[in-house]
Amino acid sequence: MAKREPQSSTGSTAPSRPFFRTFFRSVDRRILLSAFLLFLTFEPFHLWPLAIVALIPWIDVLAKSETPKIALKQSFCLCFLFSGVTFSWVAYVIHQFGAIPWPLAILLLLLFAAIGQPQFYIAALPLRFLLRRLKTAS
Repeated sequence: MAKREPQSSTGSTAPSRPFFRTFFRSVDRRILLSAFLLFLTFEPFHLWPLAIVALIPWIDVLAKSETPKIALKQSFCLCFLFSGVTFSWVAYVIHQFGAIPWPLAILLLLLFAAIGQPQFYIAALPLRFLLRRLKTAS
C-alpha cells in the first residue's frame, strides 16, 4: 500500500516550509558577497574602493540567471539585504524621534529595506538582457 503525503491546510500535498527559511536559502552567495562589500563601503568602515568591485558578483548572478524572474528575485534580495544592514540606523531614528515602539520601528525598517535601493531591481532585467546579448554575440 502506497504512503500518502499529509495534506497541508491549503489542500496541496507539498510539504509546508517556513517562508523566510525557503526565501533565504534561495539567495545566491554572490548576492550576499555583493551586499557585504557594499556595506563595507559606508560608515564606519569607509572602504570606498570596494565599491568598484562590489557589484561584480551581482552582475555575474544576472548574467548566469536562467530566467528573468530569478534575476529579479536575486536583485530584490540584494536591495533588501544591503538596505537593511547599511541603513539599520533608520529604525533607531524612527524609534527615537518618532516616538514609535521598537517592533513597529523594525517593521518600518523592513519596509524601507524593500524599497530603499530600487536601482538594483530596476536595472536587473535590462542588464540581464544586455549581458545575455553580449554573451551570444561573442
